[in-house]
Amino acid sequence: MEEIFDTYKKRTNFYTLISCVVASFMIFVLACICFPQVISKAPQTLMVCLFLIGFIITIGSMFMGGSSIKTYIKDGHLTLTDLSVTFNDNAYFLTELLSIEINSGDYKGKGARGGFSDGTGNKIIITPKDKNVIQTKFVISSKDQRDNLTQILKFWKTQNFKIISNQVDLV
Repeated sequence: MEEIFDTYKKRTNFYTLISCVVASFMIFVLACICFPQVISKAPQTLMVCLFLIGFIITIGSMFMGGSSIKTYIKDGHLTLTDLSVTFNDNAYFLTELLSIEINSGDYKGKGARGGFSDGTGNKIIITPKDKNVIQTKFVISSKDQRDNLTQILKFWKTQNFKIISNQVDLV
């Protein structure tokens, strides 16, 4: 079995900007609604309408998983197979590794507080026998990909390979 994951170091500037602008705008409009003495009645009605539009857009994007906005900048790939790990074209057989630590839980589309996940909340730490630790964030883009990851880790465990995981159900 083989599974390939995108790796990334940071989120896109556009995604961060949109998140900040929407949050700032909604806080400003909410403050204007809560303190009506600051503005007259006509602008207050406009602010309520703008707040509702911003709220609907925010809720809509959360439940669509923000699928129209790229949330990370891909910088490589991680390939896991039954016998090896490849990170950006550097292959390591399990026999060359001391351990692998995987912190995962999210996959794209998984229900989360306030909407659906974009699959970016995952990290892997690979420790070769030379102890030159490799660490990266990776994206699980579907439930099927998550299930395949689980199967690979279970196979590694049957081979007595050391896996450190935050998810009990993962291994």
